[in-house]
Amino acid sequence: MSNPWNVQLTLVGTNHKHAPIEVRERLWCRAEILPNRLKSILQDGNEIREAVILSTCNRTEIYTVSSSKAETISTYLKKAMSEWSGIEPADIERYVYVLTGESAVHHLISVMSGLDSLAVGEGQIQEQVGQAVRIASRAETTGRFLTELFQYANRAADDIRALSGLETEQVSVSSAVTFMLRELARKRQIQTILLVGAGKMISLAAKDLHVFPGLEVWVANRTLERASDLAARIGGKPIELSGIPVALETADVVLTCTSADDYVIGADELRAAVGKRRDKELIVIDVAVPRNVNPIANLIPGLKVYDIDDLAPFVKDSEKAYRPKIMEAERLAREQTQNFYTHIRAYDANDTLRDLRKVAEDIREKELARALRKLGDIPSRERTIVDLLTRRIVNKLLYEPTLKLKEHATNGDGVNYEALIRELFDIGRQDEQ
Repeated sequence: MSNPWNVQLTLVGTNHKHAPIEVRERLWCRAEILPNRLKSILQDGNEIREAVILSTCNRTEIYTVSSSKAETISTYLKKAMSEWSGIEPADIERYVYVLTGESAVHHLISVMSGLDSLAVGEGQIQEQVGQAVRIASRAETTGRFLTELFQYANRAADDIRALSGLETEQVSVSSAVTFMLRELARKRQIQTILLVGAGKMISLAAKDLHVFPGLEVWVANRTLERASDLAARIGGKPIELSGIPVALETADVVLTCTSADDYVIGADELRAAVGKRRDKELIVIDVAVPRNVNPIANLIPGLKVYDIDDLAPFVKDSEKAYRPKIMEAERLAREQTQNFYTHIRAYDANDTLRDLRKVAEDIREKELARALRKLGDIPSRERTIVDLLTRRIVNKLLYEPTLKLKEHATNGDGVNYEALIRELFDIGRQDEQ
């Protein structure tokens, strides 16, 4: 599909469908790091004019606008991702996808609609994309195209969720955790659970724990005040992080999700706790990215560690109930992708019309000033009448071109008409002179 703004939209990224957690956690970018990475992309990168980096627990994606070929841009971005993460270029090549133009637009709309999420239809991703755009805007790496694209995709996601009925489905990573806990509870008794962290995911999961009657809940967090707030809401007990080793000795399940860069629960702590549990298996569900639990803990006998990728089967089971809504949302996403290009054609046509009116207005003002000088000292009322007359002439002359250009822009064939108008009225070259 042609691009009336004559720019190259290139997306390079990976997600839970293309890369294991070991790769995703190395590509993940903390929000504080994003401004520098965004600026380095624009400074070093092959005529890249705009950039947004979206980095969540399940994806890292770089959206760019440039005047270079997509192949050149994608090669550069993959090299940058390799340098950031320390992952070998050959491995980066295995795990990332490259999308351009219409395919990239469709992907973004699907992402913001929750259609590309681990839990299809979840709404948190829309907020995360919004944060990524705000960071890029403050870093001054967004321009006209990406601003327009992300604003459009946000509106499209709202419409898709509402029209498909997805917005009524309470799906999220936290709901998948609940499904997993229910499955585990069928095989063994769960009497106590330790929650590590008090952020959004843990808070959402905590609300669903009422489905386990008599469950004792402990909440550990770096800030005891936040642990106390969450514990009070769910009838749990707050503990400090230093109390985790003791809690590990008796808890049936540990659910952890913090934004820490380092491991919150070490392998030595877990090994020591398991040794005191008298053959009672400890289950750890670690949904953080980067992970909160050292992965070598999987080798400890009597311990079972699940990560976010292990939630996939439980999510898929829940999707069956609302599959028709997902299919309708996918259809709407394709439709919205087509509509985006109609939208920017009309947007571009408005620029041409604005420039055309400026040309006409400049001519009107110059000729009016010349005429008034020749007329000399005439009353104010006559000056107003002459001014109004010239404005009406301009408006009537521009009425049909305006109508026709908007009509053709909406129909998808306005590019040639814009080019013709710019050629006839010498729009563009005047600014260069």
